[in-house]
Amino acid sequence: MSITNFKIKVQLLILQGKIRQLPLKKFFKDLLLEDIELALDCLTQGNIQCVVNSLSVISEKLHTQQAHSRCRRNPAFDSLLIELHRLQQILIQYQPTIPNLIGATGPTGPIGATGPAGSSGAAGAIGATGTTGAAGTPGATGVTGATGPVGAVGVAGATGATGPDGATGPAGPQGETGATGLVGTTGATGPAGPQGATGATGATGAGFPTTFAYIYNTGGVEEIPLEGGVPLSVNGLIIGGFSHTPGSPDIHINESGIYEITFMVQGDQANQFALFLDGVLIPGSIYSVGSANVQNTGRVIISITAPSILHIRNHTSFNPVALEAQIGGTQFNVNALIRILRLA
Repeated sequence: MSITNFKIKVQLLILQGKIRQLPLKKFFKDLLLEDIELALDCLTQGNIQCVVNSLSVISEKLHTQQAHSRCRRNPAFDSLLIELHRLQQILIQYQPTIPNLIGATGPTGPIGATGPAGSSGAAGAIGATGTTGAAGTPGATGVTGATGPVGAVGVAGATGATGPDGATGPAGPQGETGATGLVGTTGATGPAGPQGATGATGATGAGFPTTFAYIYNTGGVEEIPLEGGVPLSVNGLIIGGFSHTPGSPDIHINESGIYEITFMVQGDQANQFALFLDGVLIPGSIYSVGSANVQNTGRVIISITAPSILHIRNHTSFNPVALEAQIGGTQFNVNALIRILRLA
């Protein structure tokens, strides 16, 4: 390897180290590191133009990321872009001195075979109409056609004059008995009777359930993968048969009953989250939002047989989802929660 190639390799390795230190999401950082590896392979093969192209791709990706970022301008981005530009200028300056770049022009190849015939042209315009010919001899009389259908019924004639009254007929049989008449008005209320003895006191009714839990998360979560559980960092008020380790997505339910469960996730992109009980999707619990940093809230009422494990899962989103902190202000906000209330 020449001295010039060695210096370029050292600069590429320095860029590789700076990319590893950038505050980027893992999948984007991996793409940049793949481009650096491609540039190193091109340098090993003596293809300097390939190295220049790889560095241009990295610069374009960084500019695009910086333009779409909601954060303030990052000095680490600016420093890396300056280093990329400086190395591209060095490569362009030393390109003629690096061997094995482009070979000599090869001889002219043989003439190719004649191509196929073109398609037929469009049809020509229609010619002018010719002169009308002489009238032919009249044909023989045709056979008489079938009888046509019967015509519609004519309009009814006027009504005739009323005839004289007929003789009075014999008296008819006696009619049935008529319906019973209306009930008469109710009479005045009589005096009240003496008060009876007081009855025994009934049993006390069931009160409001005293089994409930509120568990939530604050602070950023870099990535919740597809089919991954949502970690919950803080145990709020927990009364009754529940247990949860802060930072774990799993909540243990130790009392059987009918529960109302409400959850919320505020992700950094459009998403779909759902509730899972003992690793099985709870029907009717998939909820979604179509934009970033909007609260995705869902609620179900189900019967649970203890012991069971409940958690929120990134079930059917398009991509992994992150939870951001300090959205809209300077304090850490709740970006995921679950509330469990036993109804019966």
